[in-house]
Amino acid sequence: MISDRISFFKTVNLPSETYSKYKNVEFSEDEAAQLEELLKIYKLEEHFNFAILKRICDSETILNDNIMITLILYLIEKTDYSFLKIFNEKISDNYFTSREFKNQVFLAMNQMEALQLTLEDVFTYCYTIFKDANDITFYQKLSQFVNDELFEDIRSEFESDPKREVNYLVIFGLQKRNELYDFVEELQIDGIEGTLFLIQACFEISKSDKEFSYRIFKDKLIHKVGRYGNESDLLIESYFNLLFMLFLENDDEVIAKEINKISEQLGEPNIENVIYLVYREKSVIGNKCAECLYSFIIKLSEEKIEHLKHPINQIYSLLEDSVFVEFCIPILSVIGIEESDLMFSRIENNLEIFLDPLLQMTIEMDKHFKISVKVIKLLYKKEKISSRNFGERHFLRLLRICHCYELDADFICNICIDLLLNASDERIKKELYNYILSSIYDNYFYLLQEKIEYLVTAEPELKELNLELGERSRLHEKSRMNLDFKPSEKNMNIYYEKQAERNRKINEEVEKNLTFYQLFSRQTILYGNKVQNKHMDNDGNLHMQVSEMKEMSHSMPIPVRFINDPLFNKSETAMILEGKLYD
Repeated sequence: MISDRISFFKTVNLPSETYSKYKNVEFSEDEAAQLEELLKIYKLEEHFNFAILKRICDSETILNDNIMITLILYLIEKTDYSFLKIFNEKISDNYFTSREFKNQVFLAMNQMEALQLTLEDVFTYCYTIFKDANDITFYQKLSQFVNDELFEDIRSEFESDPKREVNYLVIFGLQKRNELYDFVEELQIDGIEGTLFLIQACFEISKSDKEFSYRIFKDKLIHKVGRYGNESDLLIESYFNLLFMLFLENDDEVIAKEINKISEQLGEPNIENVIYLVYREKSVIGNKCAECLYSFIIKLSEEKIEHLKHPINQIYSLLEDSVFVEFCIPILSVIGIEESDLMFSRIENNLEIFLDPLLQMTIEMDKHFKISVKVIKLLYKKEKISSRNFGERHFLRLLRICHCYELDADFICNICIDLLLNASDERIKKELYNYILSSIYDNYFYLLQEKIEYLVTAEPELKELNLELGERSRLHEKSRMNLDFKPSEKNMNIYYEKQAERNRKINEEVEKNLTFYQLFSRQTILYGNKVQNKHMDNDGNLHMQVSEMKEMSHSMPIPVRFINDPLFNKSETAMILEGKLYD
């Protein structure tokens, strides 16, 4: 019966002297049951090697750390494998599975009562981590197994022949012994490797002490990176990460200049890493940092933007009010806007701060005004704002902008009625009245008339407009009945027959020249509203079932005249762009 690690070792017939080499761990009932099941399926007590361990990992979906560590320790005792050899093996093609397995090897190493590593072992671990895992947390785990005597050898070797594969092991080893600050201050290693180490050390220090890293950056790194930056992509990537880490606390012009210097050497993966770096810190970034980050965000592809929408939204939603006002609309124009987003929620909940700048962007039609129109629409539809929030002198211009750049018929009709009802200046009211009749009615006549008829009882001011729309509607219906305005049914049928005959002849000519046409029998697809299914039961009887297809439809008002008369749309847009209110 398996209850703990030692009982498992006894079950698989390991020698008794093995038991004291590793820490004993109690298994839960589920873990014990899983191990017993593995013993039965794979006959682990008879033969066990890395190939079987790989098969177990591939076939068993859930094996927790306790079970995997026990199997790793059993593999070491059963075969000639060492921790280092297992660590260097590839357990899976999946990156995350492989990474998790290497992490479990370190956890297994921690289960030994006494573990002795050699200098060669340590360097081999470092090379494997750098080449395959590329995860600095592994260096941190490895440093736990390096004693003071071995670390002195590592440090001496590094100082005489620095290698980037060992950088983080040295950094964590020095950090563990409280010697990292002095080492960085006194570092005399020059060249690419020395500069890379200095950048990576400053990055780790900056997680808790940005002031020290900022000083080293100004005193040493600016000069060194200027000298060696073009010779190493890894150096530039690490430097970029460090600059933004320092930017979180120092909204500094010097950092901004350094970022601009290396901006052309950076790709999407570097930008993505920095976005996640800033996102994880949950810090309030300053104006220059926000500006630099924005300059990189606008370079990303649409697919990458979609992937990074949430962290970008989070980063910019935390900005101070004055900085948020500057960047909220430009960022929303890149990532898009949704009601549930943090940035929109911040605008919605702080209208006393953000509404005036938002309206100003829209009225002045700056380069991101189209997204500000969408924000206004969402706020208006959620009844967070109304015409009372707009300056009356801008009523007509705001209406024209919304009408030309937002195709939401319900919103356009509602806001034009709202503006008309709340205009106190008779001249402005007359301008709105004329624009509604001359432009908005042409696009949304049915919906506008329906809304006016519904509101006219409660709002007598709409009576004149309602009468005018009613008269126009009657004239419209009358024109539809006038045969002079439409072809006869006979002429239309002749036209359709001619068109069908023409298409038939074209298809026949094409079919004659098709190589594959002669190889297949011709089939005609029938269209209808019923489907017939045939099936045969177990007795060989044929059954038929006829089902009627259901109909599903969706309709929405569209700007009829804008679509059918593109010149009208262009002239309306041109009027606004030129700053004019009247034709």
